[in-house]
Amino acid sequence: MYLKNKRVLVLGLGVSGLSTVKALHRLGANIVVSDSKTKEELKDFFDNIKIYMLKNI
Repeated sequence: MYLKNKRVLVLGLGVSGLSTVKALHRLGANIVVSDSKTKEELKDFFDNIKIYMLKNI
């Protein structure tokens, strides 16, 4: 799958969210994430994925 420099939205950051972000990063995608939880509720998740993201929107 060719995703290099493509913007990809990950909706929902549940159980598979971290694995999805890592896989998309390996494929060269520009990743945008969205979830219904607040940024504070997702702090641990963002700490784990911040190296994969260009910026936190």
